[in-house]
Amino acid sequence: MKLIEGRERAETMCINEASRLLRHNLPKYAGGVAVFALLSATNREIGSIARHSYCFLRHVDDVIDGEIPFEGDPRAYVINLRDQIESGHYSQDFSEVGMAQKAISLLERARQPWHPTPQAVFLEAIDSMVFDIERREQRRALGAEELMAYHLHANNASHSLILMATGSHLAPDEIVALPISEGIGSSVRDIERDWTEGTINIPREVLEKTGLTSNSPLNKVLAALPVRKWFEQELAICRGNLSILRHMLNTTTGVTARTLSGLYVYQATKGLEKASEAVAGWSKQII
Repeated sequence: MKLIEGRERAETMCINEASRLLRHNLPKYAGGVAVFALLSATNREIGSIARHSYCFLRHVDDVIDGEIPFEGDPRAYVINLRDQIESGHYSQDFSEVGMAQKAISLLERARQPWHPTPQAVFLEAIDSMVFDIERREQRRALGAEELMAYHLHANNASHSLILMATGSHLAPDEIVALPISEGIGSSVRDIERDWTEGTINIPREVLEKTGLTSNSPLNKVLAALPVRKWFEQELAICRGNLSILRHMLNTTTGVTARTLSGLYVYQATKGLEKASEAVAGWSKQII
């Protein structure tokens, strides 16, 4: 009876979280909700994994970002959720961690030996969120290699979970071009908001080359030739890597490859196109 009640509560929390996301920002979250709705219609278990994983990670991200009104210390709350996942000892009060618990139990049955553990994927995602808020508070500029690693870890969870949920023969390290491309594209798309809030997605070395810092005015940063050249170079690398990945996925059998190619790679490619147009316009910034 307790187990059934816990499962029902996890489903209810998913529904409530999805409704909150759509009310909060329909254009931003409609795609994510649509994906797990589609997966639920085609495969009940995969759909359950998708919606419980997505809703839990969105909940954590929005709590730590202050998007959800929260009494107490949001970071301590998130660390508590992380500790439960890492230890495998979950709260019995049917808190939001129940969504992760259900997803992990299903993923353990579906994943292949070459996939990471579900716990490792959730922990990586949470750690990236905590790291992100800490560097934002410090207005910390990362080194180029550290920034690329951040983009990988911050955007890797959804793809790794899909690979595991579908029992794919693909491993996460075969599709690293996808999360990194998503990170670079979103860095351009959100640069004004991120810079204002303190999230610096330009390498420390590039800023130093221009004589600028993470506290410099954004219009001066965007007008700096080394900054534009760095983004142009990284966007070109991402486009090339995505093209190679798309070809590999299109010649690979299975629903996972088709989903990744037809949805995620397509969206990432469009994001890079818009990012390239934005970077080209930075040269017109008035100092």
